[in-house]
Amino acid sequence: MKVLHFGAGNIGRGFIGLILYKSGYEVVFADVVEDLVKRLNEEKGYSVHILGTEVSTEDVENVRGVMLNSDECIDEVETSDLITTAVGVNHLGGVAKILAEGIRRMMTKGRCSPLNIMACENALYATDTLKGMVMELLNEGEKEYAEKFIGFANVAVDRIAPNFRTSDMGPLDAVVEKFFEWDIERGNLKTDLSIDGAAIVDRLSPYLERKLFLLNGAHAVTAYMGYLKGHKTIDEAISDKEILSVVKKAQEEMAYGLAQRHDAFTLDELKEYSGRIIDRFRNRFLQDEVTRVGRDPMRKLSPNDRLITPLMQCVEIGELPEALIKGIAAALRFDYEGDGQAVEMQRIIRERGVAGAVEEICGIPKDSPITDKIVVEYNRLVK
Repeated sequence: MKVLHFGAGNIGRGFIGLILYKSGYEVVFADVVEDLVKRLNEEKGYSVHILGTEVSTEDVENVRGVMLNSDECIDEVETSDLITTAVGVNHLGGVAKILAEGIRRMMTKGRCSPLNIMACENALYATDTLKGMVMELLNEGEKEYAEKFIGFANVAVDRIAPNFRTSDMGPLDAVVEKFFEWDIERGNLKTDLSIDGAAIVDRLSPYLERKLFLLNGAHAVTAYMGYLKGHKTIDEAISDKEILSVVKKAQEEMAYGLAQRHDAFTLDELKEYSGRIIDRFRNRFLQDEVTRVGRDPMRKLSPNDRLITPLMQCVEIGELPEALIKGIAAALRFDYEGDGQAVEMQRIIRERGVAGAVEEICGIPKDSPITDKIVVEYNRLVK
């Protein structure tokens, strides 16, 4: 069995690549960084350093790499049994072009064996997004072929991969936390999958939202509050009693909204899950920088992402999530000069004001009472 994985970063190598290698797949990475692809082909393997209460190491062997925008990459699509991505949802368009051409070649050569595709991104229903992009590039006959033989399965993935290195690590080595979650929606799979540690579920939406809100949303609030208070890492920030209180309260607010929407979890189960997340944030080995977790704030503040979606869910059921609003206000204060989106967001705030920025970035009307609450919290926060 062969998997083609798009994106050879820490998540690609340390999470997806490791799990699929352990599940018996030959792993091929596609990436846009030429030096990285070259090194993969030279080294043919790497180590993954797993940070729990202790540090352990697992090796991944017999890997290779191809340039993402190459004819060779299209050939790999054509002959793969599984395709996964971890490129960031904003870069799925480039992947879609390669997939469309690969599907076209599969059809031309008469391939009748199924292919499953999963976008392992920090976004809701990222595989649906990718499928839509691919289908736009196919003609009617090619679409019929894709619907018959290509399975586009949504997933929820969860594993922290910090930018943490020591002098004895190899150049391709990756670092991840011990905990991971990989939930795969059964309905759109074209074949059965057996992936070590992954769960095949009938209905993915509760798992996606639980992870995106209670992990990614809480992670973002921790990072933005920590940045404002001068903390460098997530474990340092969550040790701040004020920040811990805001993050836990935001999780409670989001959990209440989730429990009203889904019957897959009880409120007590969501609270227990939230507590495990906080324990993960305390992992001192991760040394996860708040500027890394807070990067791309405009994406994280967009209408369908980890902060605004749970906010609006709470509002819809008549709740005012004050801690979550404080976290959103802190995100708007994120002015890290090393992040392009942070710089752009601050420009928008200067030109349009906070209310105008909330309208443009978050999709909430500037004259909304919710925007008023965000502006009040923004003005209370000082760096």
